[in-house]
Amino acid sequence: MTLKQAQERLEQGSTCKAFVIYSSLDKDDQKTFDGWIVASKTSGWIYRVLVADGHSIGEKSVRKHLEGMCQCGEGTKHKGAYRVA
Repeated sequence: MTLKQAQERLEQGSTCKAFVIYSSLDKDDQKTFDGWIVASKTSGWIYRVLVADGHSIGEKSVRKHLEGMCQCGEGTKHKGAYRVA
């Protein structure tokens, strides 16, 4: 990928897999997910629960989202509120 392509991708509002999954959850499950963050569940733990629930995602994608380092930018509300493991 060239820098120009990367810029275009960002400007198109590409979203991360974690945001797509979070957005697909019903309101109760979103509250449960948010509760995991408040309870300081690790990104690895959250990844394992999501996979056990049938979602296709990698642990690194979860971690990047929670760190606010993903492309969607929605994970910034979780930044610093979790432990990596």
